[in-house]
Order: sequence, then structure tokens, then C-alpha cells
Amino acid sequence: MPASHLTTSDSAFIIHKRAFKESSLIVELFCRSVGRKTVIAKGAKSKQSKYNGILEPFNLLRVTWTGKSDLATLTLAERCQEPLKLCAQPLFCGLYLNELVVNLLQHNDPHPQLFDNYQTTINHLQQSDDLEPILRHFELSLLNDIGYGLQLDHDSQTGELIQHSRFYRYITRQGLVASESMNDALVSGATLLALSRNQPLNSQHRREAKQLLRRIIDDILEGKPLRSRDLFRTIQTT
Repeated sequence: MPASHLTTSDSAFIIHKRAFKESSLIVELFCRSVGRKTVIAKGAKSKQSKYNGILEPFNLLRVTWTGKSDLATLTLAERCQEPLKLCAQPLFCGLYLNELVVNLLQHNDPHPQLFDNYQTTINHLQQSDDLEPILRHFELSLLNDIGYGLQLDHDSQTGELIQHSRFYRYITRQGLVASESMNDALVSGATLLALSRNQPLNSQHRREAKQLLRRIIDDILEGKPLRSRDLFRTIQTT
């Protein structure tokens, strides 16, 4: 069969979409077997489209596409379960997850474990009122999956075990090293150990963990802003 007519099926979530020409959509998929995949959904914007109400974020889909090019053609999309509805703060958190996946994963690079973690995370966002630990867990999972995993229990410079009472700073492309100074960029050993052991985070742990992971993600993004963060800040101040 010619490569242009190869048919592929996979489980997927919609992580981004945009208009294409008059009636179609360019859709970014996060697939379990192939990772990120960009497809064109022809006629998806028309009222008679078979995709009406289907191509929405946070819904687990079974999708089929043809072609092996960077822009394949979507031929089928059907729900695997009841639609997941996120609103208010959980919605902004979900949009943040999607933006991380779009910006940090390469096309056609499978991450099946991260896909499963993503599915678990968005389910937790719908069910829980305590969202920050959910986000931190996914961020750590994502960083580990793309090769930026943090060594949370050892000093990257000396190899010594992280000490509960000491403070550490993050150095790009090196990791966490002990520091004797005191400034806002430091993270306590207590926070690092709580993260590494998946223990409950108190208010200090949460603040430090958020700052640390944001610093690492921003470093990888090389200063590229995330729109979901700006949107969330705008909503909070209105």
C-alpha cells in the first residue's frame, strides 16, 4: 500500500486545534502509541460534519488517519467514554497541561506512560478540589519522560543525599546543588524529599515546588510564554 494511503488507529486526546481554510481544522493529537500527531479534519467546521461535538479537549477518542506525512488526514474520531467536562480552575489547569504537551513533546515520539498519566491527571482535575499537587505530579512525570528528570534525592554536584534542613538551587543542565545563601530561588531539602516520596505538600512545599518546576520548564521553553498562565492570571484579577 502506498505510504500516502497508510491507515493508522490510536487512542488520543485533542490538545489543540485551529481553523484551516473555510471548513476544516488542523488538530493536534496526543496519541498513546505515536505521541504528538498533527492531522487535518476536513469539513469539521460544517454543521453536517461527522465530527460535530467530538473534537473537544479532555475527551478520550479512538481516531484513525491516513498518510505518513507531517500533516495526515483524519478519517474517523469516536468517543471511548462519556465526555469529560472541566470548568473554572480545573479547565485552566487542563489547558496548561495541553500547552505543556504541545510545546515540550516532539512529533511522532511515543510516550505511552505519559499518555496514561495525562489521562489520570485530567480525571483527577475533575474530581479533586486540591489541584496544585496534581499539576506538580504531572510536571515531574513530563520532565522525566522527555529526559529532563530531576534527581530529587541527591545533590547533582557531590552525589550526597538531599538533607531535610538544607537549601538547594537549580542549575541549568546540571540539576540541584546545595547552597549556603538565602534567596527566593532556593528550594528546601524538605520540599525536595516530599516531592521525591510523593508525600503531602504543606504551603511552603507547594510554593517552592511550583517555583522550581516553573523555572525548569521556562528554561526548556527558552522564554516562550504559556498563554494558559496569562489567561489564568487575567481571570484571577477580574
